[in-house]
Amino acid sequence: MTFRLYPNKQIEQSLRYHRKLHQDLYNAAVNNRFTQYQKFNQSVSYFEQQNCLPAFKEVWTEYKEINSQALQATLKRVDYAFERWFKGLGKRPRFKSIRHYSGWTYPAKSGYSVESNGENGYLNLSKIGRIQMRGKAKYWGTPTTCTIVFRNNKWYASITVEVLDQVLKPEVLPIGAIGIDLGCNSALSITDGENHQQIEAPKFLRNAEQLIKKASKNKRRKQAPNRKKKIKASRRWKKAQAKVSKLTRKVASQRQNWVHQVASEIVSGNSFVATEKLEVKNMTRSYTKKSGSLIKTNTRLRQQINKTKARGVLHEENEAGLLLRVRDYEDRSTKTKPASFSRGQCDARFLGDKCVTSKAKKGKRKKQKAGLNKSILDVGFGMLRSTIKYKIEQIGGVFVEVPTKKVKPSQTCPRCGHQHKKTLDIRVHDCQSCGYRQDRDIAAAEVMLYWAKGNLTELGTSFVDAESPSSTANTRKNAGSLRQLGAKKRQKSKSTGLVSETQTSTK
Repeated sequence: MTFRLYPNKQIEQSLRYHRKLHQDLYNAAVNNRFTQYQKFNQSVSYFEQQNCLPAFKEVWTEYKEINSQALQATLKRVDYAFERWFKGLGKRPRFKSIRHYSGWTYPAKSGYSVESNGENGYLNLSKIGRIQMRGKAKYWGTPTTCTIVFRNNKWYASITVEVLDQVLKPEVLPIGAIGIDLGCNSALSITDGENHQQIEAPKFLRNAEQLIKKASKNKRRKQAPNRKKKIKASRRWKKAQAKVSKLTRKVASQRQNWVHQVASEIVSGNSFVATEKLEVKNMTRSYTKKSGSLIKTNTRLRQQINKTKARGVLHEENEAGLLLRVRDYEDRSTKTKPASFSRGQCDARFLGDKCVTSKAKKGKRKKQKAGLNKSILDVGFGMLRSTIKYKIEQIGGVFVEVPTKKVKPSQTCPRCGHQHKKTLDIRVHDCQSCGYRQDRDIAAAEVMLYWAKGNLTELGTSFVDAESPSSTANTRKNAGSLRQLGAKKRQKSKSTGLVSETQTSTK
């Protein structure tokens, strides 16, 4: 539960002071881990840093005023950052400036107390004071942890409470089952098989886009900060930056409020939800044009071969592979010549045993792809999916994510199961097999609902003949996909009279 804090000037000064101390402790712990490993080749664990806190307080006496468990929670943040780095889930931990350090945590019931029944009240912090807070919690219980957050020049308190499971689950579980398809024009297309509903996208970002552009243009005219040149931001730039932040923050708050309202309405009457499994990060990736051969001119490639060969670092295998790529470039140079590339824009360069990759040249229709990405992010596909999922699971319902690559909801008929490829400009599903006609998004939602229930009709369908999701399915006809090559090999083995048993491998 998050509450807005309203401290007076004296308490706010104390809050900023405590935030600065926790930020310094975080940076000191990160520096300690790197120094011990670089100089002494020793790794430092969380417990070793925790045991050093008493001696640390003797040297830096100002940390004696801070709750000891809050200091341990700050060290635990460092430990989490390094664990994520070691597992490959995050980047290398960095030192944080005060601008990027949000706050601190009280991990237990000591160091703070809450005077509230779930709506407004007061928060008592040790060594800081009594702070008024405003907000309303949907459920309330015994507070267990408290995190103080400073965001957008405002103070917040995020309090976790211990609630019984009987309180979270409703007395009567809803029996509705629906399928949901997400889109840009209609944000949600909802169906239960008989009744259909479409919720239009609110387009908060599109509506405020002109105001944001105007404020950003005004900000660019001011003196911006530059660390390399040691130029500080002007007061007018800070004022303009605050205006831009206020507009973008309003858009984010509007979207978050709308998402929670839609999710609450869905959960109020349904306990079974089926929706598509989307990779929003991949969907909103910038459009790039990839080439099968090296994006380099023939002359520069051969020059690189001669240079590396003279140094003795180019092995025979790599030289043969690189020359093969050069010949491939020469064969296709008569048909389509690639555009000129600046230095460092090649797709890949093979030098010795190393492969140096860099950014590929961006392809056409960049503006169209950027507009699609903006529309997807404006609706908030990921936020909608995660909010509906946790609300459904909270009441004890079932949330199913349909694998789109396997089922292909937008290409499948919900009545007969026939698959027919449709482009994005076709917004109406018109089955050529059974004649069923329906809005494309509603039909996709029906397919996901029937698949999740196990009622999707497969009689008369072309699931076997459907296009494979393999990346090789879109290659040239003379090359063929892996599926086509496998069929040709089987035909060849039958024609020669050889009897062999092969096991098909699936990924």
